[in-house]
Amino acid sequence: RNDLVIHNGEKAASTVGVIVEAKKPTNQAEMLHVPASGDAHDQMLAKINVKAFQELVLYYLRERITLKNIEIKYLIATNINQWFIFDATLFDRLFAQNKNMVRQFSDFENGRLADAKTDFFYKQIAEPFIAGITSDIEFTYFDIRDYDKPLRNEDKKDDNKLIALFKLLSPEHLLKLPFA
Repeated sequence: RNDLVIHNGEKAASTVGVIVEAKKPTNQAEMLHVPASGDAHDQMLAKINVKAFQELVLYYLRERITLKNIEIKYLIATNINQWFIFDATLFDRLFAQNKNMVRQFSDFENGRLADAKTDFFYKQIAEPFIAGITSDIEFTYFDIRDYDKPLRNEDKKDDNKLIALFKLLSPEHLLKLPFA
């Protein structure tokens, strides 16, 4: 079950446009971490190939393959402070267009594998698959705590720092709507 979704329309019956996986700020083990520029491949993998990302893969495949939703725009993993935003076209290319991944996902969803629990999917299917494509995974990242000062003070001069954040989180951007 998705933690949070943003629909493409005003009604809950409309298609899902954004899938959000939310973790508690204290749940560091399951949350993505920002790879450092000098990280080796194994270090990058350990920071991206975690449960929050694996859950996004499962939720995306359920929307895209099972529900045939072709209107997903973005996927987000957050712990309220840190935000990792992935374009759905990346997930489509890496996961939904990969015949092996789709076959394994379909076998899992239809109960044709050794286990039907989601943890089985994460550990036995998603984790090994993601391990092979980590260098292809691109995302937008920000930490909301970096905006604490301009959000809380009365100084209008530093409000410009908030413009990019507001644009990034706007319905126009997240749902890929035209800007008026």
